[in-house]
Amino acid sequence: MSIGNGCGRQQSHTHRSPAGSSARQPALALKITVPGPFTMIQQAQNDFYPDEESLAMDLAAAVNAELRALKEAGADMVQIDEPYPQARPEKAQAYAVAAINRALAGIPGPSGVHTCFGYAHIV
Repeated sequence: MSIGNGCGRQQSHTHRSPAGSSARQPALALKITVPGPFTMIQQAQNDFYPDEESLAMDLAAAVNAELRALKEAGADMVQIDEPYPQARPEKAQAYAVAAINRALAGIPGPSGVHTCFGYAHIV
């Protein structure tokens, strides 16, 4: 996977363990949210990929790696935020669900997707 203009693959993560802050209050669960791949392509300039779907699937793989790293660093739950499918329902129907599924594939423990504006029925 290579994301745009020579940025290349992310080889490592620099997360510090979030458990340090919640360790003092063990009753608190730590949830971390990240933007979803479909939303990211709406805000990115694509000068590299042949189409938006290819970009979305590569971003989904990058999101998956990020979510795995966050879980390894101590996050109790991870969530993808996807506000854009409601604005582009045709594209969302074509590949947003596949990209979201790729982003969440194999993530251990609790994970979720936040959909905005009540659009889930159109995707």
